Amino acid sequence: MNQAAWLLLPPAVWAGYAWGSHALTLASAWRGPRLSGKAALTFDDGPDAAHTPRVLDVLAAHGIKASFFLIGERAAREPALARRIAEEGHDLGN
Repeated sequence: MNQAAWLLLPPAVWAGYAWGSHALTLASAWRGPRLSGKAALTFDDGPDAAHTPRVLDVLAAHGIKASFFLIGERAAREPALARRIAEEGHDLGN
């Protein structure tokens, strides 16, 4: 893994912690060659008006894209936030 990915890990962990310890799970699954210098970041069960904007700000500051898996009801309550995720070039899933 390259240095940029290691620098992102602490903000990503803190973003997960800020999301709430009940929702934080740290697990890794290695697929494919580990020499690619890439890591996949996913954020699940959002969007959350209190935390998702902060996560997006950290990702934008580092020029990093992630995948967000949204809950339909939450996306319906926060349509502008769901749009922001898409407009900033992140992947969306449900």
